[in-house]
Amino acid sequence: MSDAAGGMLVVWTNVAPGGEADFDAWYTREHVADRVNVPGFRNGARYEAVRGDPRFLAVYETDTVAVLSSPTYRERLNHPTPWTQRVMPSFRDTVRATCRVIANAGEGTGGVQRTCRIDPVPGQSGALRAALTGELPGRLVGQTGVVRVRVVEAVPPAATAQTAETAMRGTDRGITFALLIDGQDIAALQAAGTFVDSTLPSLQGMFEGSPSVGDYRLTFYLGR
Repeated sequence: MSDAAGGMLVVWTNVAPGGEADFDAWYTREHVADRVNVPGFRNGARYEAVRGDPRFLAVYETDTVAVLSSPTYRERLNHPTPWTQRVMPSFRDTVRATCRVIANAGEGTGGVQRTCRIDPVPGQSGALRAALTGELPGRLVGQTGVVRVRVVEAVPPAATAQTAETAMRGTDRGITFALLIDGQDIAALQAAGTFVDSTLPSLQGMFEGSPSVGDYRLTFYLGR
């Protein structure tokens, strides 16, 4: 397993009925590039759900978590483009997380990705973090068709907590931990899911409720 490093912005969202076409064009033709052009952003990827909710997913990798509160990034958030001003109020049920990558196994970007959001029971964050960053990522990458596994932990959004963009979207929900599993196909995600499901009973008492799971297909990727 490679060393954990870097930051990540992960956004799950639905869109108001009738707004999907404009949302899709904006994200692909303008928004991902607008973010990836910020110094310190490595890449951006868009996904659409095969299974799960919210329907849309965006994942951005950054050199460090600090990039996500940098002056250049804050300037973008507080001076949205006209197209952003038109589209962003259509966001619904948004889950947005500024994260630190705390474990990373494998490499590359799969054609599909499973996300698994997990919230710890109060007082169990440390134990759950240790469980998620131990042998689990490396063993998941050993499953047929799984190319990469990342474990992320949300950090306070600091200076980007309240911006012009958040005012347009309304209140975003957050996360504590998430697994992001890249696979070659849905069968790989199903195999990974079976492995995770077999592991979760050993973590009972560490997390609340059931993890929020979604399977997403890649629709657009842009790297620097």
